[in-house]
Amino acid sequence: MHGLSLARAALRVLTGAGGGTPAQSALRARIRVHVEDRLRGGALGTAVLTKLRDEPGDASTAIAVPVVADEIARDRRSGTP
Repeated sequence: MHGLSLARAALRVLTGAGGGTPAQSALRARIRVHVEDRLRGGALGTAVLTKLRDEPGDASTAIAVPVVADEIARDRRSGTP
């Protein structure tokens, strides 16, 4: 899956509502924690998390997509899971 596609999927989990089976909820929680932890690692990511929290919606998500995609690309280059 391409980095932007993965970023969009991760942000849907991060900003979406809960529900589903316990296994689905657990997976969403793990993804949410991973994405938030990665974004908190830098000033830009922290700003994106703040924007997503304070101004939820399509505009904030659109800003966040390339930041998350960059984190995904960095993981691929470094071999981090």
